[in-house]
Amino acid sequence: MAYDITTPAAQMLMGDLNDMPSLEDVFFVKGKVAIVTGGSSGLGFNVTARLLQGGANVVMASFNPAEENNACGVLEAKGFGPDRVRFFQANVTDEDDLEALIKFTDETFGSIDILVTCAAVWSYAQIYNLPKAEFEKAVGVNLTGTFLTVKHVSKYMIDHELCSLRSVQGRRRLPDHRSGQGTQTLWHPRQHRRSRRHGHGRRHQEPRH
Repeated sequence: MAYDITTPAAQMLMGDLNDMPSLEDVFFVKGKVAIVTGGSSGLGFNVTARLLQGGANVVMASFNPAEENNACGVLEAKGFGPDRVRFFQANVTDEDDLEALIKFTDETFGSIDILVTCAAVWSYAQIYNLPKAEFEKAVGVNLTGTFLTVKHVSKYMIDHELCSLRSVQGRRRLPDHRSGQGTQTLWHPRQHRRSRRHGHGRRHQEPRH
């Protein structure tokens, strides 16, 4: 029995495939600009290093100014100087700080193409000994801080036509047995517009990343 590719379920899968950028485009970061919150220590520092190795320019954002000299010094020793990576002190729970971070990144490197949120705090206390204030601090940085960072950076990206937000499932009818499921919101990079500000050209891709 031949497979019927015109069924709603098959058409939904075909739509997903048609919307997928190539894996090479997704992971190509050379010449792009990234913000990494928590990027000067721990997991965030490793993300920063990998992006730099891939050819991206990076702004490391951290609330702790003491991390600047150490992180920048180590990276410069590996050949990544201030022309490739910079530090910016910011509190991810403070929207004014986030706006300043975005402005600094744009003025320094000419764009914001990538956002990685690694800023986080935690406590080693057992839950039965964990003070409420420490729990609220963790929620503030780890959850609210991530929300606020994505909120402000996504607005920058949309305003500069670097991406748009859309509901993938909301734009086509689903088979009845899936109609009750929620939608997925994805980044959908636009396929045009090369940034030329400050001399930082972009490799044209369809889609960009």
